[in-house]
Amino acid sequence: MYKVVFIDEEALVKIGLQSILDWNEEGFDVVGEAEDGREGLQLILQKEPDLVITDIVMPEMDGLEMIQKAKEQGSRAVFIVLSSFDEFELVKKAMQLGARDYILKLKISKGVLKEVLDNITGEMEELSRKSTGEKRGHTVWEMEGLRSTFFENLLSGQYREETAIKEQAESLDIVLDESQLRVLYVVSDIYRQLNNRNGTEKKLYALTIRGLIQDICREFFDCYCVQWEDGKYLVIVSADEKKETNANLKLMGEAVIDMLGQYGNIRASIGISKKAVGFVNLDKAYNQAKVVLEYLFSEGYGKIFFYDYTHAVKKKEITFDSLDEKKVEVVCESLDWPGFASLRDKIIRELRKNCLARENACFQCSKFMYMTEEGLGPSWRSFSPRHSLDDYMYQMYHAGTVDEIIQVFKNYCGDVELFMDEFHEDDTERLVREARRFIKEHVYESIGLKEVAEALHISAGYLSGTFSKYEPGGLANYINQIKIAEAQKLLKKERLKVYEVSFRLGYENSGYFAKIFKKYTGCTPKEYIEGK
Repeated sequence: MYKVVFIDEEALVKIGLQSILDWNEEGFDVVGEAEDGREGLQLILQKEPDLVITDIVMPEMDGLEMIQKAKEQGSRAVFIVLSSFDEFELVKKAMQLGARDYILKLKISKGVLKEVLDNITGEMEELSRKSTGEKRGHTVWEMEGLRSTFFENLLSGQYREETAIKEQAESLDIVLDESQLRVLYVVSDIYRQLNNRNGTEKKLYALTIRGLIQDICREFFDCYCVQWEDGKYLVIVSADEKKETNANLKLMGEAVIDMLGQYGNIRASIGISKKAVGFVNLDKAYNQAKVVLEYLFSEGYGKIFFYDYTHAVKKKEITFDSLDEKKVEVVCESLDWPGFASLRDKIIRELRKNCLARENACFQCSKFMYMTEEGLGPSWRSFSPRHSLDDYMYQMYHAGTVDEIIQVFKNYCGDVELFMDEFHEDDTERLVREARRFIKEHVYESIGLKEVAEALHISAGYLSGTFSKYEPGGLANYINQIKIAEAQKLLKKERLKVYEVSFRLGYENSGYFAKIFKKYTGCTPKEYIEGK
């Protein structure tokens, strides 16, 4: 028989804990209770309980300090903390201090308590028989990992022997009526809450959300919830055919979506499969629920999709003409914010108008962002935007809806606007950008320092000195770089003769052109064409 104590300043909570469960039947003896942390610490040291169920927020001494002091003074009790929906940070600290699990106060029930006790009984057995060298029980996180692995193998179709499946499910405390199974596929934007958390915090937060989803769903049906990948959760439901199953499933889904929004500011959508009979057929149900959630990208969060949902979503594969490289390059070189904003808005209009596949939408935005990075050049790379390009790419490719992708894209363009505002008034920066733009726009002409200076209405000497500060090779070197880069495109893509390319780019003769070409590419034009 294990000893348990309850510590909470609310008498009703303590009464509820004692009355909701037959503790003796579960193998526990209630040996005391306290109403604050200071009294609770004395009780723990006096009674030496195996299990302590305690509130966190209490007078005199809070639950966190009590746990820490109890452990410092040798207590080997297993601690379970009680929390409210808005106390996640306190729960996190309690878990860091060694608490093994938590229970949401509003969700205290016989089923919840029994599950928590099942999860920690193995650990208490280990503490009481440590000297025998017997293998310890699994922790909460280890059990969750084992269950996730079980469902992963099950839903991928790797398990086919029904008896073996049932035995393994029971060993993991997954006991459901197999005659009326459904799979709910919950997709959330929980990643927004995890970006600034460390590994342990992410694990704990995701586990907290899993427990919340499971608690809500169990108010409607027998079920089990497991963490999946990238903010997704699976709920395996044993539905009662006597009930209005679809109506209750819809109510359950709405409750999950609503509670996630209230508790964690998390948005979610849910896909619901058709009925499956037997664990062995859950893989089909899983794929049904998963396919339905393809509607999420275009229709957004906050919805419930049954597998027989008939709305057709056509996904187009398009290419935006606004992604013309020269257009992007020109507006970036000249720090032309109105021009840049016009391109940005055109892309956003295309994203909203066309029902794109998620990968295509991300690609179109990221392509524009990469072009922008190249066009803005070294000054942009020395600028400190709010997030790096890699950060924005991560956010974009983890976005669940087209609206989220657009928001990430807008945030990136907002950084570009800040950069352009900061550098636009720098006369020398502007001068160099205008020179670069002039050179690129007149790449097919015979131009040099004199022609560029005249076009910008400044002296050749001033232009040469100013340009060299930003391009160490000097203006003539930059002109050749641009011309040879254009020559490579003409030789490969348009299959022009060497003398034709030389003439087009304004070189005095093909021999001189070939010499310059080799200087910048390491091979002659002919060798370049032949791929040597």
